[in-house]
Amino acid sequence: MANTIEYKCPCCGGNVEYSEKEGIMRCPFCDTVFSVEELKEKDSVLHSQPSSETADNSLGIYICRSCGGELLTDENTAATKCPYCANPIILSGRLSGENIPDSVVPFNLSKDDAKTSLKNFMSKKKLLPKSFSSDSRLNEIKGIYVPFWLYDVKTDVNITYKAEKTRQRTEGDYIVRETEIFSVERAGSVTFSGIPMDASKKMPDDMMESLEPFDYSQAKDFSTAYLSGYFADKFDLPPADGISRVNERAKNTSSELFRNTVNGYTGVQTQKSDFNFTNKKPKYALLPVWLLNSDYEGKTYSFAMNGQTGKFVGEMPMDKKAYLKWKLIYTLVFSVLSFAMLFVISMFLDDFSALSVLGVLISIALGFIISIAPMNSLKKEINNVEFNKTAYNYIGDNSFILSVKQDRLVDKKVTRQRIEKPAPQQKTVGRGGTPRL
Repeated sequence: MANTIEYKCPCCGGNVEYSEKEGIMRCPFCDTVFSVEELKEKDSVLHSQPSSETADNSLGIYICRSCGGELLTDENTAATKCPYCANPIILSGRLSGENIPDSVVPFNLSKDDAKTSLKNFMSKKKLLPKSFSSDSRLNEIKGIYVPFWLYDVKTDVNITYKAEKTRQRTEGDYIVRETEIFSVERAGSVTFSGIPMDASKKMPDDMMESLEPFDYSQAKDFSTAYLSGYFADKFDLPPADGISRVNERAKNTSSELFRNTVNGYTGVQTQKSDFNFTNKKPKYALLPVWLLNSDYEGKTYSFAMNGQTGKFVGEMPMDKKAYLKWKLIYTLVFSVLSFAMLFVISMFLDDFSALSVLGVLISIALGFIISIAPMNSLKKEINNVEFNKTAYNYIGDNSFILSVKQDRLVDKKVTRQRIEKPAPQQKTVGRGGTPRL
């Protein structure tokens, strides 16, 4: 039988929850406070209640000690709240054995912080439907400890580049180009510490990567006390599932680091590259996320905020009328600017033939094309979720080692191109015998 854990105040018997702002356990009824360590030492505040499991072992039925209500949870739920009395409940059986996290990064930001951040985020989006940012939606936001695997990776790198230096000079009637070709060799290693990969099938991988980075220096040894008042899941993806993705990010980062050491050339191409990865056993951590799923016109949109740093990401619906309005505004503005530029050029050339109907149509076409860039930027504002291609945040001091740096001249080419001189203009004779060009 698995057990539930409920943290009770020894003074009044109220439910004790973790306070993000203070970093302590606080009783909301009598305002008594405890440190996490103090609460762990007080066995009297831990109350357990046996649970029963369903036949397929995928769901569990738990009993709330405060109101006696039954809680039906899925197999990965580790912390939740009673749907009847909102009593925080930790399912200790889901956090035992191999399911015990190595560490937890506590919430630094409260639900009010998350709601304020979300509201500010939405208020600045020109393409967002106004009805979507109502307070009733914001109240549904909830704090979740998401399971992550943290990978330590060492990447050994060996790369050969073909690089060129081109110089040009004039000698008499010729343009002389000298091209030096180099074989550039780079080798070394890059060590990464704690590249995260979410270990929950429920969580969109791109959204979780968009929330990075988390500050691991604030991580604590795991205690169920940090989970009181929040939701939490245990991992349901094995650590092996994230290795290829983590190695890909390490490879991209290492490739850029070594490429940045090749300087002073007019052109560089990669000829040969070799990456070898050494992966340590990943650590298991719970990281804080404020999450909101909201339905709008038949589609579910998800938003998330890093519960430690406040970084906010999400995907929101687009108001088609607002899109057409801003498209028209940008097209009009850039069309006017294009026509004004055409007018200035016509004045400079003293030829106003371009200021015709065709010129107007060309200006409108240019305005429409130029408006694509700012409109894409507006669309990006309402959907800023994307995968991280690199892992620069997880490179420690002295973790980039360049052991081979060799630039070797292998060839030199010289080309001479004759300068084509314009043919002299013939003189013509005007009326009265006056020569003219």
